[in-house]
Amino acid sequence: MFGQRQNHIDGIDNKPVYIGVAENLAERMQSHERVPEALGRGADTVFITYCETDNVSQQLEQRLIKELQPTLNTRHR
Repeated sequence: MFGQRQNHIDGIDNKPVYIGVAENLAERMQSHERVPEALGRGADTVFITYCETDNVSQQLEQRLIKELQPTLNTRHR
């Protein structure tokens, strides 16, 4: 997940810009088509969650996109 740090009176909040799944994170980050766009929209943080199975990662991705509504995700809303 690419996020953008936002300072608030009561602390720092991270707004998701893009949520996605990758089998190989290093390869995905080097070639991902959304990285330049995410950076252009202020993304300055990458959040990583490890899932034991592809099924769990797909379910988590769908749920987070639906709940958090990142600006660069249009699927699963």
